[in-house]
Amino acid sequence: AELLLKIAGIEWNESLQRSIAATEGGTSRVAPPRRWLNAVMEEDGMVDAYESLYPEAEGRYTCWHQFTNKRYTNEGARIDFTLVDSSLAPMIMKGSVSDLRCGCSSKPDTST
Repeated sequence: AELLLKIAGIEWNESLQRSIAATEGGTSRVAPPRRWLNAVMEEDGMVDAYESLYPEAEGRYTCWHQFTNKRYTNEGARIDFTLVDSSLAPMIMKGSVSDLRCGCSSKPDTST
């Protein structure tokens, strides 16, 4: 509040400061980049394909803080979002691991 007064000439009274602290002063467990992504997804009507298929999944991260060894405790973030329009969400289907092998069969070819 003091900085706003000095720079912009805006004065916040104590009740306004307390009101802001009561609504915005808490610690959020959602990181600012994730809050931004959530807002973009909501604005644009997008759905995370993985989350729509596995809504109860926990601890499925693709990035961990290496300095603090968070991979060991499985605390991390997802950076592999596949976003689709919510109108397409009903068409998302689960695949199998063999479907991810560049078109190769999961069984060795024994025909020769």
